[in-house]
Amino acid sequence: MSGPAGAGERLRDRFAGALLGTFAGDALGMPVENWPAAKIARTLGRLDHFRTAAMWLRGYAIVYGSLYDPIHSFGRAPLARGTYTDDTQMTIAVAESLAECGGFDGADMARRFVESFDPRRGYGRGTIQAIHVLRRGVPWDKVGPSLFGGTGSFGNGAAMRAAPLALFYNRDPAKLREAVSASSAITHAHSLGIEGALIQAAAIMLALESGMSGRPIQHTSFLATLAERSGPIGEVFSRKLDGVRELLAADPSTADIVDCLGANATAQGSVPAAVYAFLRNSENLKEAIVFAVSLGGDTDTIGAMTGAIAGAYHGATAIPRDWLDALENGPKGRAYVERLANQLFEASGNSTAPASD
Repeated sequence: MSGPAGAGERLRDRFAGALLGTFAGDALGMPVENWPAAKIARTLGRLDHFRTAAMWLRGYAIVYGSLYDPIHSFGRAPLARGTYTDDTQMTIAVAESLAECGGFDGADMARRFVESFDPRRGYGRGTIQAIHVLRRGVPWDKVGPSLFGGTGSFGNGAAMRAAPLALFYNRDPAKLREAVSASSAITHAHSLGIEGALIQAAAIMLALESGMSGRPIQHTSFLATLAERSGPIGEVFSRKLDGVRELLAADPSTADIVDCLGANATAQGSVPAAVYAFLRNSENLKEAIVFAVSLGGDTDTIGAMTGAIAGAYHGATAIPRDWLDALENGPKGRAYVERLANQLFEASGNSTAPASD
């Protein structure tokens, strides 16, 4: 890719950067999902290149109400080097829906979640349950609130797919909050699941603005604006963002970071880690993603969310060429994601907005 010149093309590049950054972070973290940070460091050292998953990501999953055993049903099925997981698959579905419908359409987005669902991509239990309920014909806005005994899920499944929403509504924080809240609730209706997605989307929006302005990231102002753009957030995430601020002012160990921010599959235990990974390495997209994965735990999702923020800030031109070349490129692989980013850019109206350098 050659460097884009005008403001419109620089913004287009950042749309691609956010989606391909999601893909790259997902693929880098995929082989070590659920590994502790110490095991990654001890076994692989610095993980800065894609690897094949050593074994099936999750082993067993409840799919459509029955036990699904991918190993015995399909033989040993490790995901190949550069392969994405549910993080990117659902991000693609969100982007397709927004581009086709010209904005958020809950019924269309839910339908795409069902149609694109591939359990071999390593979906989480809550999302599998939501898809099962959707397949029974339950309205899209009734599914998420019905899960987990009526509390809804506070996993990070809504945050991981927030990038297309942040891109499409990048000029309207209020509409972004409305769309993210509604989209999240399809599968993750708990207040923490929604707040995590709101913070992730606001971080991508803010990174996009900062990248377009050419200004370096200032930690304090970024975090203050992030809290404001996210809308009212509760005590849990307020404390987590305070933790991000304190860690950025210190020299913490990996264990300190994980103890403070988490590195797990909950929204509150992963979104702050992704924000921190970006801010700590804001001037280098590759280093931000590598650092995010090095935290261990839910590595594919934390890598994907960090990649989305860093990609929005730096653009696709900052993603290493060897990483791009290694990403899977089948029917909905790298080339498709690049085209989809362009379609999302056109559908968002940014291509017709006044542009200035």
